[in-house]
Amino acid sequence: RPPDRLKGSAVEDLEELVEAAKAFIFQPLPKGKKTAIVHYTGAGCVMGADSVIHEGLEIAELSFKTLQELRKITPSWHYLRNPVDLWPSIEASGADVAFNTIVKGLVNDDKVDGIVVAVGAMRGFPLKWPDMEKFYGKKPILTAVEGDREKGYEIVKRLEEQGFPCYRSVQRAIRALSHMVRYSLHQKNGQRA
Repeated sequence: RPPDRLKGSAVEDLEELVEAAKAFIFQPLPKGKKTAIVHYTGAGCVMGADSVIHEGLEIAELSFKTLQELRKITPSWHYLRNPVDLWPSIEASGADVAFNTIVKGLVNDDKVDGIVVAVGAMRGFPLKWPDMEKFYGKKPILTAVEGDREKGYEIVKRLEEQGFPCYRSVQRAIRALSHMVRYSLHQKNGQRA
């Protein structure tokens, strides 16, 4: 029997049910469909955007204030928008500064209802996954830990201990977020979204 928050939200298989339930257990409900994506590759940003549209969500338009903050840590040639490609900011400002500035900006942006963050768990990736606890509870943040399974396991363990659900891909995280959005809108409007 699915958790009450999943009633009325169709899932394709047991794996999707478990992934959606994990999002509901760990994170607050989103206020709407406006989704921000942070990925460490441009291709991942494109796949994330495609998944947002496929799942019936909306790609959030970032506020002017958020874009101003992000411009401080990214190269002048980098065109900023949502999805946010993390890599140019890593090259310009270092991994920890880039990650924290971007996530903080999205968390504080009123035009963003939910966030999906993807990071590569692989040798040579410069980000030592930072402490995310300071971002907990403000809006739903789902994480995709992609890459090396062994290295990824350490990151998943730490993040899930802090209350951030982890998924194997940005697409799976977005699919889980879409279940939260449908439920939230159903609660707000009394109907299925």
